[in-house]
Amino acid sequence: GLVLVVVAGGVRGADRVVINEIHFAPPEKRPLEFIELHNPGTNEVSFFGWTLEKFAFPPQASLAPGGYAVVAKDPAAFAKAFGFAPLGPLPGRLRHQGEKLTLRDRGGRIADEVWYGAGFPWPTAAAGGGASLERMSPWLPGTLAASWRSSGFPVEGKPRDKRPTPGKVNSVFTSNAPPAFAEVSH
Repeated sequence: GLVLVVVAGGVRGADRVVINEIHFAPPEKRPLEFIELHNPGTNEVSFFGWTLEKFAFPPQASLAPGGYAVVAKDPAAFAKAFGFAPLGPLPGRLRHQGEKLTLRDRGGRIADEVWYGAGFPWPTAAAGGGASLERMSPWLPGTLAASWRSSGFPVEGKPRDKRPTPGKVNSVFTSNAPPAFAEVSH
């Protein structure tokens, strides 16, 4: 028979930080790559001792409840394009064909992890078309492609401006996400 594994949203209210938006292939090869983090919890989170891939957060960095933090490859270019100073620089490059990104807490434990891709089943407008990858909800598992959409392509309604939304609520945010299918077998 046919077996479907459906994944529901995660536990709300837990103190956590998630990888919320990834801009890995800016158009025209502009140096605007970034990773946005979001704290959907109710308590401030200190980034003392945390890492995002090879980036080590400054000891005094923290993230307020409901807040956003951006780590950019080229902070000066990012500030000019988006109007605020991010953390950074993010060492290396974000791979255009996809890769695994890991956010680790002070104890080295995985706080969040995403293995994004640039083709199906991942949203394709983020692969050099000007859009970024945006998580539909911080409560959905970041490891599933179904939890992500290209910026400007909401679950409901018509496509809008597909520019990335660093430092603010994702353009595709929804509190009523469709079910995510992790596995189908026959």
